[in-house]
Amino acid sequence: MLEVIFENEVLEVIFENGILELTFENGLLEVIFENGVLEVIFENGVLEVIFENGVLEIIFENGVLEVIFGNGEVDVIFENGLLAVIFGNGVLEVIFENGVVDVIFGNGY
Repeated sequence: MLEVIFENEVLEVIFENGILELTFENGLLEVIFENGVLEVIFENGVLEVIFENGVLEIIFENGVLEVIFGNGEVDVIFENGLLAVIFGNGVLEVIFENGVVDVIFGNGY
């Protein structure tokens, strides 16, 4: 059974499979899955996915994927295949499509 509630400028839809959708007046859409995963879709097309373990994935309107881990590591994956990994200690590792890896340490070298 589908349940639809409109309260305080929020449209709430509860699906039979337990998925909850919240649509806000400003166009923001939140989807909460039974396993605890939260998807937030912004009006500008940006998608954020927050997993139970605290990992945050952000997909930007230009196709760039940013993954933020609980340990401070940030992975940025570009549409052209370039991968940038920023470690919690400030080290930047850039991995090119051809396999070449550049490492830049916090001191700039």
